[in-house]
Amino acid sequence: MQFFRKILKFPQIILFFLPILVIILFFSNLSSAAVEIADIKFIGSATLPKGFLFQKTEVGGLSGITYDSKNNLYY
Repeated sequence: MQFFRKILKFPQIILFFLPILVIILFFSNLSSAAVEIADIKFIGSATLPKGFLFQKTEVGGLSGITYDSKNNLYY
């Protein structure tokens, strides 16, 4: 009797782990679609005066600046 109970639990285990396996395989293949960036083109700049308001919010200043201390460069 216990043997039959073990056999009946086996499909339940498969039905539990099969969707998890499918989800893992799906998400593991998403990262393979990455594209390497070859170059960057500067398309322009805009200078805003200090204290400039847009829709009651002050804009301007530095944003997205990164410093590379090894090469002494700002990006």
